[in-house]
Amino acid sequence: MHATTVLPQNYRVERTITLSNNTALMLGLSLAGIVLCALFGSSFLLAAFRLSPFFAQRSNIIAISTWWQLLAILSVVVGGTLLTLIIHEAVHGLFFWLFTKNRPNYGFKGIYAYASAPDYYIPRNQFIIIGLAPLICISLIGLALLPFVPLAIVLTLVFILTINATGAVGDLYIVGVLLTSPPSTLIRDFGDGMTFYRPS
Repeated sequence: MHATTVLPQNYRVERTITLSNNTALMLGLSLAGIVLCALFGSSFLLAAFRLSPFFAQRSNIIAISTWWQLLAILSVVVGGTLLTLIIHEAVHGLFFWLFTKNRPNYGFKGIYAYASAPDYYIPRNQFIIIGLAPLICISLIGLALLPFVPLAIVLTLVFILTINATGAVGDLYIVGVLLTSPPSTLIRDFGDGMTFYRPS
């Protein structure tokens, strides 16, 4: 099956999942995100200790001793978060484009950004790839860079990898739902939610 702009005649709505105005789901994803942040953060930090030669040099340990250093760290946190958000959605958009051959939509809804292809019905397996792409691609590229960048960049990279993985909590939830659906399922992503269609 391929992504299509025309829903097959024998398909009917199975379910719709929305993030806006769904307090219970947002709360559950936020709590799961905290757990993922701890798990992925410790995992990426451990990977940095093993892969980066700079962690073996005690002279490279960073100590916060001035307000300028604290400001620099805050800048990294804010800038790194925004950069991660943009790259994460850009990767989603790239894979939407690969499967639909059309430019995806980008936007903000409340506190989160999204990439979507509201005019397309996308097969389940393709949508799983779209959902997992930012987590897998960004994590692999970041881990591959760890042995080659200086300590300050290593710490920034670990932060970006952690934020990206934590931000994938919604993607992982949707992928989990998709794995319980048959391969014939089609999905239309309209930004802050999606509708699942199955043959009647």
